Amino acid sequence: MKLEKAGLEAQTVAKEYYLKNPMGVQQPARPAPASKASPQQEAAMNAATGELMQKMLSDPAFAQKFAAMSETEQHAYIAKLLADKGLKPVNGQPDTPESLPPGSDKDWFGMSSEITQNAMNDAQWSDYVAIQQKYAGEHAAVDTWVTAEIDKLPMYSYGEYGHDHDPEQVTAVRKQAFAKHREIAGQMLKESAEAFGGRRRQIRERVTPFNDALKQVSYGKNYDFGLHYPLVLGTQTSLLGELDALRTKAEEITREAAKWEYEYQNFK
Repeated sequence: MKLEKAGLEAQTVAKEYYLKNPMGVQQPARPAPASKASPQQEAAMNAATGELMQKMLSDPAFAQKFAAMSETEQHAYIAKLLADKGLKPVNGQPDTPESLPPGSDKDWFGMSSEITQNAMNDAQWSDYVAIQQKYAGEHAAVDTWVTAEIDKLPMYSYGEYGHDHDPEQVTAVRKQAFAKHREIAGQMLKESAEAFGGRRRQIRERVTPFNDALKQVSYGKNYDFGLHYPLVLGTQTSLLGELDALRTKAEEITREAAKWEYEYQNFK
């Protein structure tokens, strides 16, 4: 639920940003010139801006493609949108900042893509799946051992109540089984802790360049990320998701170990 809320908040922030800055770059403050556009032209421009913004938010592949375009290609794309709304381009160069702010030289697209692609790659959890399968097999082997050991026990007749194995000996075998399960769970916990520790280090190494770049722009205070704004937001959401998945998997194995400890301690 927390990640879903974070994703919705990121989408809302991105929408508000692109409504104010349709080209993805916040222009320097300056007196607003008197508008020469007619109400119909303003409506058409708003429609084109809204269409671009919606496509950027709903289509990540397009957002990446658009971000990778040159400035000329981006302006040509927007000019076509305006033309489709009945507006003809005017002569002259588009308004741009006189100097690009610190942060515009960062490869936000490359860093974001690497983090997002890794976060979405299920193969990264292969070690977790292998651990689960390995120890599930060992627990199953203990269950098979219990059945075989009980079958070896002598049978006792209880008259009209039938016959069964000696309860005290059965209890002793089951106690041994719980001890085996407990030992297996402890081994699984130790192995998974090492695996998850390695995964955390890999994530930290992979996101360090991205985090360093964010620090250099005071996490957006000194730079608004331009056309990469939705990518940066999406990357942070993906990173939270990857870390949450790691936490969840570690919690599952910890609960598994705790369950066998409880069963062992409370068996009578």
